[in-house]
This record gives sequence, C-alpha cells and structure tokens, in this order.
Amino acid sequence: MYFHPVMKFSACALCAAVLAVCFPQLARAQSLDLQHTAASAPATTQTLLAAAKLADQWLAEKLHTVVAQGRIRHIVYVHDLNSPSLTLDADVQVFYAAPKFQLRLQYATDLAEGLTENAAVKKSNDENKTTVVTDQTLLFDGQTLTKVQHFSNGTCRGDIYFDFHRPNMLRIAGFPFEDPIELWREPLQIDRADLLTAHTTPLTDGGFVGTLSKDTYRLKFYFLGSFGYDLRRVSSYRIGQDTPFRDWHLSWQLANGVPYVERLVRRSNTVSGENEPLGLTNTLREQIELEYSHFSLAATIDPMVFELAGLDLPESTPFYDHRTNVEGKPKVVWWQHGQLSDTR
Repeated sequence: MYFHPVMKFSACALCAAVLAVCFPQLARAQSLDLQHTAASAPATTQTLLAAAKLADQWLAEKLHTVVAQGRIRHIVYVHDLNSPSLTLDADVQVFYAAPKFQLRLQYATDLAEGLTENAAVKKSNDENKTTVVTDQTLLFDGQTLTKVQHFSNGTCRGDIYFDFHRPNMLRIAGFPFEDPIELWREPLQIDRADLLTAHTTPLTDGGFVGTLSKDTYRLKFYFLGSFGYDLRRVSSYRIGQDTPFRDWHLSWQLANGVPYVERLVRRSNTVSGENEPLGLTNTLREQIELEYSHFSLAATIDPMVFELAGLDLPESTPFYDHRTNVEGKPKVVWWQHGQLSDTR
C-alpha cells in the first residue's frame, strides 16, 4: 500500500485490526511462548526479560512503516475525582517510516491556549481575541525536528531543532511521547539494567508480574501471555503508599497480524489512598489518553511526507532555526519558492 502526503483525515480508508488473528501463533513464531518456556525450565527474571526484549525488537521491526489516525486528550481532576476537566483535545495523524515521522495535531480551538512558542499568548490587533494554535505539524528526519504551527488569526511559523529537543517539543505540542508508534516503550524500558534485580512471578496463562524496589519508590509491571510483549500496566509507587503516583495502562490491537498499542493512558495521581497530598497542587489527577482509531501497515510512504516541501506552506513563512544563534537569538530563515532562504 502506498500513501501520499495529500491524504486528508476524512479521506483515509484505513482498516482497523481484528482480533480474529491468533496471538499465540505470533508468540510461537518468535519462540516467545512463555507457557512452553515455563514448562521446560523454571522461568527466571533473566529469561522472562530476555524473551520480552526479543519481542520488543520484533515489534519495532514489524511496525517500521505505518499510517495512523486517532485522538489525544488531556484531562485534569481538581478537588474532585468525579469531575474531570478536558484541557486539550486534538485529532492526530501519523505518517511513520522509522525513524522518520510526520505528526499532525489539529486542536479544538477552545482548548489550544498555551501552545504558542514559549507559552506566550498573543492578541490579534483587530478583535483583541486570543490567538491560539489550531494546527501543528512536527517533522522528524532522524536528526532534526521541524515544527510548523498554524494560528487562529491565519498566520504561520516554523521552528527547527536538533534531535535532543524532540521530547520537549513533542510535550509542548501536547504529545508527550518520544515516538508516536513505539508507544510500549514509554512506560517501561525493557533493557534497563536494574530490571534484572526485579522480583518476577510467572502467571499461569503466560506472562508475568514484576516488582522493582528502589530507594524512594517501587515499580510494578504486568505482562500478560497473549503474545510476546503483552505489557498491560506499569505503576510507580512512593515508599509507604498504595496509590501509584504514575500509572500507565496499555490496550493492544492487531494490524495485519502485528500487535500495536491501540490505546495508551498515562495517569499521574497527586494524592495517596488516604487523600494525603503527594505534591503541592490542587490537582488530584492528570490523565493523558492517546487512542488510534485507524492503524495500517504501509508498504511505502511518499518521501515528500517527511519534507517541508510536502506541506502547504504560505510564502514568506518565518522559520526560527534554534540550531544556529545570531546575537543570542535563533537564526531566522524564510520559506521562499519551495525552500528555506536567508532572504525574505
């Protein structure tokens, strides 16, 4: 399947994955059937983590080229866990050819304040209304992150960063995940060395539960046995508290027989089970929900998707190149005749 950059949200006809495909067949194909492993030899933390690491690598290889659509929402609970407030709501479109990606976010305009550069809220001269970001596209080519913001007053600007700014720029955009497809790596880095000291308990139907104790917190993670990297929950607890201060939940689906994270929830709690504050804030809980409604493996994607030339940019759009400083400020270049130019 071949995808072109001019595809619109409403025009995409991407097939949702179906659960009729058998997960255990995938596990056996990768020699990751934990039930069989446990039957032949006692499962140890090392063997369980090694199998999960192999499955992690297999997923990354299979989910190399993807087109996806979905939605991301930020929800806060202030004073009352029964009264959520929606603070960000955006449609998400992803074109992905690892490590490159194009991530587009279209925001609900009444919730998009604070997304302007440096969180500065601008005022339009004619109506004195708040100018907000309505649409944002982030392009990553493996080394450089470029973001293009469209504002409610019709203006546009771009910013260019080195790769190490990528996590922060994605977070500012309202998408606090480093990779839009490899979402299973957000809650838990399976190759972190200290996991070998975790206490693990194999589950009867495959999978396992692990607990890692640190000086100031403990980490608990749950792998079920449906397929090789069936991570479902990762919870972090402060010592002596029963309510996790950080709680991740993952739901999986299939695309062409390959598992992917269909829904990822990151929940941050600021009170313990006894309603004792965990931090100096009136907010009891912050929750971020990302869910893909369409997810398709693609044979290839037009390379222009990952180029500025593939976007519909107005002439003379300013781009602030944060890789180069001029008198202490980012170098300003301009979009002219399909390329960036030093002159306007």
